[in-house]
Amino acid sequence: MAAPAEWTVMIYLAGDNNLTDASVYAMTEMKKVGSGDGVNIITQFDPKDYYLPTHRYHIGREDDGGQVRPLARDIIDTSEAGSFTEESASARNHENVRRAARRRAREAAIEEARKVARTIAVAGTESVQETVLLESEDEPSIGANDTDTGSPVTLYNFMSTCVEMFPAKHYMVILAGHGSGTNRDFLLKDESPAGSLTINELKRAFEELSPELGDNRKIDILGMDTCLMSMAEVAYELRGLVKILIGSESYSPVSGWPYEPILRMLKDEIASTTQEEEAALDETRRIEFRVARAIVKAYVNFYADYWLGGLSVDQSALNVDAVEELKAYVDEFAGALSAALNDEVAADQTRRLRDDLILAHWEAQSYNGELFVDLFDFCDCLLKRQRDGRIFEAGTQLMRFIERAFVLKSCYSGPIYQYSYGVSIYFPWSSVEDDYGKLDFIGKKLETGWGKFLKEYTSLTRREPRPVERADQNFLLKANRDIGRFRQTQGRGPEGQNPVRSMRNPPIYAEPEACIDAGEELSRGLQRIFNLQ
Repeated sequence: MAAPAEWTVMIYLAGDNNLTDASVYAMTEMKKVGSGDGVNIITQFDPKDYYLPTHRYHIGREDDGGQVRPLARDIIDTSEAGSFTEESASARNHENVRRAARRRAREAAIEEARKVARTIAVAGTESVQETVLLESEDEPSIGANDTDTGSPVTLYNFMSTCVEMFPAKHYMVILAGHGSGTNRDFLLKDESPAGSLTINELKRAFEELSPELGDNRKIDILGMDTCLMSMAEVAYELRGLVKILIGSESYSPVSGWPYEPILRMLKDEIASTTQEEEAALDETRRIEFRVARAIVKAYVNFYADYWLGGLSVDQSALNVDAVEELKAYVDEFAGALSAALNDEVAADQTRRLRDDLILAHWEAQSYNGELFVDLFDFCDCLLKRQRDGRIFEAGTQLMRFIERAFVLKSCYSGPIYQYSYGVSIYFPWSSVEDDYGKLDFIGKKLETGWGKFLKEYTSLTRREPRPVERADQNFLLKANRDIGRFRQTQGRGPEGQNPVRSMRNPPIYAEPEACIDAGEELSRGLQRIFNLQ
C-alpha cells in the first residue's frame, strides 16, 4: 500500500473497441505528467484483442535524466505479482460473479474461434480446418486476464483495488470509452466479450464502492470521458455516491480528454493550496470544485483551435449534491405542463401550448439525433412563447436553479453546441423508450413528473392518420394512440440513416465565449473567414 496522497486519479480505459489507439495516446499524455507531487495516476486498459490481457498501470514520469523512454518501460503494474487477478479484499468477495464473467468471455472466444474455422474451411484445406476446430473445442488462450469493461463488477474491482492500495484525501474516477446518455447497451462498450453498462449498473458499481471509502465519503469527481453523459438522469442515479459529475452533453472527439493539461492543473492546484486555506473555504470553493471547473475550461481550451476543422465541443461540471433539488424543480415544471395540456376548459390555450412546445422542442439545443435537449435552453425557448402563469413561474425557477446551483461551470467551443448550458434531459419526438422508466429519475410507470409529461406530449402532439374512404375511423383514432402495438420506424441517432443534428437549423457561427483564453484571436480569425469585418 502506498502512503496516503492528496489525490488518487483512477482512469478506466474501456478500449476494447475502436478506441484502442486513443486509449494508448491518452496514456502517453498522462505519462508526460506522471504520478508524484501528491497525485497517484492509476489506469486500467483493456485493448481490442482477445489474446491481449487487461493491464493496470501506475503511471510514472517520462522524463528521467533528460531521456524520454517508451511508454511500456515507464509504467509499473500495480500488483506485485504482475498479475491482473490480484484484487482488493473487498473485490475477492465477488469471485462468483467474476467466474461467471470469465465463463461468458470463454464462450464468446470459443464462438469467435468457430467463426474463424468456418472461414478457413471455405478457402483452405481440410487439415487446416480440422486443426482450428480441434483448438476451438478447448478453452481458448484468452486467459483469465481479459475483462468485460462493460461489467459493473470489473469497474468495481478496479476502483476498489485503487482505494485500498492508493489511499488519498480526494478521489477522482474517469471513465473513458463510449457513452450514450440514458440509452442502454453502449456505455463503456466492450467487444470481446461483448458487453456494456446500463446506468443502473453504473450506480451499482459505486454503491459497492461507497462503504470502502469510509466516513460517509463520496467520490469527489466522476469524469465521463465519453459522449452524451452530462444528463439530469445520470446525475440523479449517482446521488449520494459522487459529489461532482463532469461530462459532455454532446458527442465528444475520439481523442477524448486532454490529460496532460488536466493533470498538470491538478498538481498546480495542490501546490497552491494549503490545508489551512482549504479548511477555511466554503463548500463550492473547495479544491474539488475548483479542480472540476478547471477541467471544464482546460478541455474546451484544448479544442478551441479545432473550429478550423469544423469541430464543436461542450463540457460541464454538475453539482450532484444538488440533483434531488433539480428533480423537484423539473417535476414542478413538468406538472405545470401536464396540467395545461389536459385542461379541457381552456381548449384554445391547450392547442397554443402544444404548438409552443413543438416549436420550442424544434428550436432547442439537442443531442443524439434529437433524443436529448439542453434543459435550460428548452425552458428558455418555451418561455419566450408561453406566458401561462404556472408554466412561466416553474420554468423560470428551474432555469435559475440550473444556472446558480446545479451547473458549476459550462463551456463550449464552436457553433454547433453553443446553446449548451450544462445539463441535458431525455426528450424524444414520437415515443418514450420502455427502458427509460427503469431510471430513478422517472419511476417505473411514467405516472409522475417528467416521465408523465413525455408520455402525454408524445401522444397529444402526434399527427392524426390521413382520412381514407371506407376506413374504420374509430380504429384509426385508437391506433394512433396505442403506439406500443405497432412497429416503429428506426430511431434517429449515430447508427440510424438520418444525420445527427444538434438543432433543426443550427447557427453556423459562434463568438468564442469567456472560457476560451485565446478568444480575441479566434474571434478575429472567424471574422475574416466569414467576412464579418
